[in-house]
Amino acid sequence: MSPTEFADLIQLHKEDIVNAWMDAVRADPRIHSEGDLSEYALRIHVPAIIEEICELLRDGETPRASNTREARVHTYMRYRQGYRGRELACELSQLRMVILDVVTESLTDAGVGVKAFIQMSKTIHTYIDEEMRHAFSIYTEAEREAHSPPAPEGN
Repeated sequence: MSPTEFADLIQLHKEDIVNAWMDAVRADPRIHSEGDLSEYALRIHVPAIIEEICELLRDGETPRASNTREARVHTYMRYRQGYRGRELACELSQLRMVILDVVTESLTDAGVGVKAFIQMSKTIHTYIDEEMRHAFSIYTEAEREAHSPPAPEGN
């Protein structure tokens, strides 16, 4: 299976992935902030994240800060919505697992080899890891600013 076919498979199951992910996030006892989010606010960036992952697969690109815009926006929005860093990490872990579960089931039925699956799943892992690295920087900077002494006033 080519990376393009892998991306097509993910895209074909996008709604299934989003719905399964939302169920997983709502059921995850480690995530408390999501209770205040409407269904729209919870899901708003996830379809775009999935699309971005598919684009990276099709283009044969490795996810990095310059091509994971939706991940960066998602992280910033969760921060603004009151998510703690560990809750965002749990949410992203749920997304990773749901994508891989849905794809694994489809690929197993299609008889795709393990090596091809592992190669293509690395893009998904790297994408989620890139978002987590961005999240760490946002949360660390916010913590630093909250605990730094105020700047001295000018003359």
